[in-house]
Amino acid sequence: MTQAAFSRTSEKTKNDYPEIEARSPEAQSADLVGENIAQLRALFPDLLTETGNGTAINIDVLKSLV
Repeated sequence: MTQAAFSRTSEKTKNDYPEIEARSPEAQSADLVGENIAQLRALFPDLLTETGNGTAINIDVLKSLV
């Protein structure tokens, strides 16, 4: 591909997509930890307990499951 053809292609691509701001939802990472906790809660409701610092795993329940 020649430099001129490359320039025309990249210019067209730049105009086809809207600019994404840093705070827009499209620029944010997925909440993988939250999703994993939700899956654990659905599978093993007694395994997780809510504390003042967030969600914690009940070790005694975990040992009984294993």
